[in-house]
This record gives sequence, structure tokens and C-alpha cells, in this order.
Amino acid sequence: MENQQDNGPDIRKTVDDDKSILKKIQLLIPGFRGYRQKEDIRAADEILRSEIGKIMIGALSSLNNSRQSAINFNKFGALNFIGNSISSVETLQGDIVHGQQGYSGLVASVKVTDEVLNKLYEYDYEYVSKCKEIADLCSKVENVGAMNDNDVLNSLNNIMTLVNDARKVWTTRMETVEGIKE
Repeated sequence: MENQQDNGPDIRKTVDDDKSILKKIQLLIPGFRGYRQKEDIRAADEILRSEIGKIMIGALSSLNNSRQSAINFNKFGALNFIGNSISSVETLQGDIVHGQQGYSGLVASVKVTDEVLNKLYEYDYEYVSKCKEIADLCSKVENVGAMNDNDVLNSLNNIMTLVNDARKVWTTRMETVEGIKE
């Protein structure tokens, strides 16, 4: 992945390195090799989604803390905006973590070329980056009591914009996956 940052291992490599003797044998058998490779891609996707789910749970925790802070500091005007942000982040998190995943049967009707796979990785990088930005911004809004009202509203609007941007990238990624049938 060209845009990968140095703050964590490449999930594809982690899955690739975790090859039992059975997996190694399957990679040698014609007909099984493609199946095994697709299963590894699916496993990497599952790991990525799980990690993003954890990031988004942290963002939700921060937003819930900001809601409590708004109540504690009588900033009731922000509660509706915080609630909308919570709802949007929860929806995005659910779409990513619980969204449809592929299944790679022995005779799959889907052909994933390296070019398509690299495009999917670009989408992954983009939505993962957006989710990290969302989590970072949510943590900054956590102490609503110390912020002025305009900064709170601007931050919450920025969160909503990032959620919408991440959702667009996620939707495009899923449409790409669904569109690669032979």
C-alpha cells in the first residue's frame, strides 16, 4: 500500500506471515491457491474492520463524555448536535464492522486483479484515515465545558463532515467490490 504510514504493521503481511502448514500446502495445489489467497484477503479485511471498530468505539466514548460535559456545564444547546454526531458515528461504525463481507468459494464468480485490489487498498487507506480524524476530533470535543459555543458547534460540524466523507469512501469501496463480478 503506497500511502501506508509507519505506525503499524501491514495487515496483509500479518495474515501472510500466519501461514500454517495446511495453508502452505493449499498454496501449492492448483485450484486451491486462488481460494487460499482470497481467504487471506478476507481475513485481512476482517482484521482491518475490527481495528476500525475499536477506533470508532473510542470516538463514541469521547462523544458520550462530551455529552456529559455539556450537561455538567449547562451547555444544553450543544446536546442535540452531540446526539446527532453520536448517531452518525454509530451508523458509520456499524456499516464498517457489520457490513457484508465477501466469501471466496473454490469456484468464485469474482475476479480480483492486483489492480482492483490496490484500488480497494486505496479506499481502505482513505476511510481508515477519515475514521482516525473523526476519533481525534471527537477526543478534542470531549471537554465541551472548557470550549466556547462556536468552537463546539464548529467541531461537531467538522465531525459530521468527516463522517459523511468516510461514508462516501466506504460506499464507493463497497460498490467497487460488488462491481468486480466476471
